[in-house]
Amino acid sequence: MNPLAHAANLGAGIASLAFFIAFILTLWPRRVLILAAAILFAVGTWASLGVLARNYFVMGAMAYGMSDSGYPNTVALFWLLLPLTIALYALFAPILLLPSIPQAIAMRLGIILNLTFIPLMAGFNLLEAYVGTQGHFLPDVLKWLVYALLWFRVRQNQVQNS
Repeated sequence: MNPLAHAANLGAGIASLAFFIAFILTLWPRRVLILAAAILFAVGTWASLGVLARNYFVMGAMAYGMSDSGYPNTVALFWLLLPLTIALYALFAPILLLPSIPQAIAMRLGIILNLTFIPLMAGFNLLEAYVGTQGHFLPDVLKWLVYALLWFRVRQNQVQNS
């Protein structure tokens, strides 16, 4: 089995379980449960997006290294921006769930982060999935909504509990 695919499946499994439990915990907005939901959101985000960023980095590095022209492969260098973008989101989204960050600031930055990252990643995934699957790509694109929707659910429950 392809090790990249195996790592992606393992990361997706961990993330799915963590996101599901985090969502269930947000149904009862108590301080401890919302903190646990924020921690599970971070674990799920790091598990899935960390593996994804690593896989994109490896693929971009391989594409760059396999260039047989005498010039650097600029398309491969562009695709190396993708894992950087993913890593930045995986770093900043959980940080903005910390209760010590004021709600107004966290919501403003969270809206900017989620409204720039999610459409960007959905667009990249749409392009990649459409080319690879000839149009059967809706679940691959919709999975990006999980990050934003669960982030807002956890953050909003922190306000209700304060």
